[in-house]
Amino acid sequence: MRYTRRRLARAAGGHLVCADDRRTRDLKGDRIASHRDRLGIEPDEQPNVKVISPVFIHPTAELKEVVIGPNVSIGPNCMISQSTIQECIIEEGTQITKITLTHSIIGSNCVVEGRSNQDEAASLNIGDNSYVYFTKT
Repeated sequence: MRYTRRRLARAAGGHLVCADDRRTRDLKGDRIASHRDRLGIEPDEQPNVKVISPVFIHPTAELKEVVIGPNVSIGPNCMISQSTIQECIIEEGTQITKITLTHSIIGSNCVVEGRSNQDEAASLNIGDNSYVYFTKT
């Protein structure tokens, strides 16, 4: 199944963030909030956070030193740091650190800790309340 913008938007509660034009639109295309309201940050204020549209980032999610997108949905109360996230759905309360993820679905309240070498992308499909730790090789 291919994830289109509409499918990702539906998974994210019907909202799609367009980082390039800095506004959020619902599935009908009506403007519903500013880019800052959906991200909780302004990309210019956070030089270590890069967002590539289309993405949905819940306003309560915390991002530090990350590249997000394209085609990413991040749920409420997630903490993502020192990572690159592409083509992923991340449910609420998940913590992700030091990893490159692509084509992944991460359940609620998970912890994913990667390695300092982020050259290789990982692809994970894990359920709720899981813990994944990658060791150095």
